[in-house]
Order: sequence, then C-alpha cells, then structure tokens
Amino acid sequence: MLVIAIMLPYTTEKQPKLPTHDVSSSHSVYPEDAATQQRSAWRKWAYVALSFIAAIYILFPTHHCSHHAPPLPTDFLKQCNNLLSPPRGTYTDRLSRLTSSLGKDTIWISEPGTSSEYFIGGFSSRDWWLSERPLLVAITPSTTNVTILTAKFEQARAELVDLPKEIRDMTTFVPWLESESPYDVLRRHFGAGSEKMILDGQVRSFIADGLEGVGYGKSTQEEGEKIKEIRERKDEREIGLLKCANQVSRLFL
Repeated sequence: MLVIAIMLPYTTEKQPKLPTHDVSSSHSVYPEDAATQQRSAWRKWAYVALSFIAAIYILFPTHHCSHHAPPLPTDFLKQCNNLLSPPRGTYTDRLSRLTSSLGKDTIWISEPGTSSEYFIGGFSSRDWWLSERPLLVAITPSTTNVTILTAKFEQARAELVDLPKEIRDMTTFVPWLESESPYDVLRRHFGAGSEKMILDGQVRSFIADGLEGVGYGKSTQEEGEKIKEIRERKDEREIGLLKCANQVSRLFL
C-alpha cells in the first residue's frame, strides 16, 4: 500500500495543455517543449524507483549475516593482539627460506617496501620514502647476508630504522658518496662472488637499469617465482591473523 500511495501521483496521465493567451501581450504562451517534458518525466520515474527501493528496504529489512555470526570468545581481541608481535626467530626463518632459494652467485635486491619489511622487519614504505637516491636492501646466501646500500649523508638516518635484533646483528650498512655510482659501490662490495640478481617486483626501472649497467645479469622467471612462493605460504601465526581479520570484519557486516 505504501508503494502504491507513493506511485499514484506520478502514474496518472496528465491532459495536454492548450495554449493560453496573455491579455497583456499579443503572443500566446505555449506549454513546455518535448525535451523539457521528457526530462521532467525521467525525474518523476527516478523518484518512483527510489521510493520503491526504500519501501522494500523498510517493509522487508535484512540484517545481512551479522545476527548469524557466532559469539566470539571473550579474550578474542587479546589473542589477536598477541599475534601482531612476531615471535623471536620469525625473520631469521624467513631469511633462511629466502637464501636457500638463491643460487650461490645470486643476490636478491629490493627497495624499501612490503618485501623488505617481510624479510627483515624494517625499511617499509613507512620507514623510508623513495627518492632519486637509491637505498637498496641486498640479501645473499652467506653468513652475514643483509646489506643496506645507502647514500653516505643518509647513513645515520638509515641506521636509526628499527630492525629486530636478530636482523640487526647480521646487517651491514654500505654508504656511497654523491660523487660515486651507487651501483658500482654495491658491485665492489660483493666482488666477483655475485653475478646474477633477482629483483623484487617493486624495484623501479632506473634501479634495474643501473644494476644491469655494472654487470649484474637478470634472473629467470622460475627463480623469481620461487621467491614469491615464500610469501604465499603462510605459517600458523599468519593464518591466525587472517582469521582475526575475517572475524572482526564480520562484526561490521
């Protein structure tokens, strides 16, 4: 009934208007032209459609699935908060899986971003803004295998980036001067022991070109896929975080 009451005023056909005569003028006043009438009709039907949708929502309310979700444990949020802090050994385990996927003459290189944060627990995009001055995170299959290549005048700031102690103990900061090529400095640091590079997918093109220019060869697609698979395989803590995100999001549906 509510829908019918809303629609009735706009479904009754109106009689065509006859031209009227203005007594103060010699010209007749004609009704609106066809285009104006058509626009008016469209507005009326849009109003009818919106009113119909509103009426359906009011008469047949749906609360989606919020009332179907089972109650959460009283300590649910506490459990989720505990998962936010990675336990000791998380990053050394990830580095171990990364280095085991690298050939003995291969170096993995990334810029600050999600991959750096995943593997070494620091140098995310929140820690370091990208600029024309390269700051590179390089990982090799050796004992001390984390190298941070940074501009000399930015080294002090780079060393202040908060890294887990397990990573800090195996990290070396390699500075380059403004008069030097950062790619040459990185090449000299590793020497002839590294001939091929695997670049993270977020590394910018001019960085890749610079590394190729000093003799680093490109990795194969298969080698790059092995690195991606490391992040795709979730441990128990990561699965727990996904469950927390899923349960919390259901509360707001």
